[in-house]
Amino acid sequence: MKLPLAKPKGRPKVRSARQRWSSPAEGTLYTEYRLSVAEYAICFAVGGVACFSIGYLFYHSIAAGLMLAFAAWGIPGQYRRMRIQKQMNELRLQFKQGLHALVTSLTAGRSIENAFAAAAVDLGFLYNHPQTFIVVEFHRISRRVTNGEAIERALEDFCRRSGLEELTQFLDVFVTAKRTGGNMADVMRRTSQMIGDKMEIQQEIAVQLAQRRFESRILGAAPLGVIGLLYWSSPDYMEPLYGNAAGAAIMTAGLAIMLLCWWLTGKLMEMKL
Repeated sequence: MKLPLAKPKGRPKVRSARQRWSSPAEGTLYTEYRLSVAEYAICFAVGGVACFSIGYLFYHSIAAGLMLAFAAWGIPGQYRRMRIQKQMNELRLQFKQGLHALVTSLTAGRSIENAFAAAAVDLGFLYNHPQTFIVVEFHRISRRVTNGEAIERALEDFCRRSGLEELTQFLDVFVTAKRTGGNMADVMRRTSQMIGDKMEIQQEIAVQLAQRRFESRILGAAPLGVIGLLYWSSPDYMEPLYGNAAGAAIMTAGLAIMLLCWWLTGKLMEMKL
């Protein structure tokens, strides 16, 4: 007698936004980010409105605003790069805490394999969210080691997916110390201190850059505010710039110069820490 197949109970599990751009078997790739449909819609909506407003402000024409609104196609790419940088910065700061937890476990006399499992538990108390990057990665390393995989290979996979220079430096020191049979706790303590000092300097530089970026954005938005203020307060003064070829050429030149300044400012502020 052939028994009927049991129907699955409940609704199928939907993968979260973070899980959509990574495979559970391979782990999260922190150098990539896949936008959701909602994020695409928000980027297009906000970018389209902003570009349309700039076009209408410069040319006082709905057609010109609609043409300039097509520039919003580049907004999702900018947002994707911003999210990638943000998640890599989060992982960098969490890795610093992970090193401290790892050193504490090694100092307590645990082996390097057990130290990662203990550090993952300690980090779980530090970060309340169970899907915190470093907590998930340390648990992944612990599981792979428990299944018989070499810890060097697990760390190498984490280093490859992270894209962080600090993790590469840690991996080089770790592999060298493990092969030469050095005092792992002392080596990890010194490595943690060196990497922590480097991160503190990077954070100080990042704070200074953030202030300069904010100032540059204010200065970049100033021409738009001036044009809008003149158009609202003195429409007769701005009237010769609209509805004729000469005025359109002048406004186009001004818009091109403003966009060039924005691009140059963004390039100057792109400093690799």
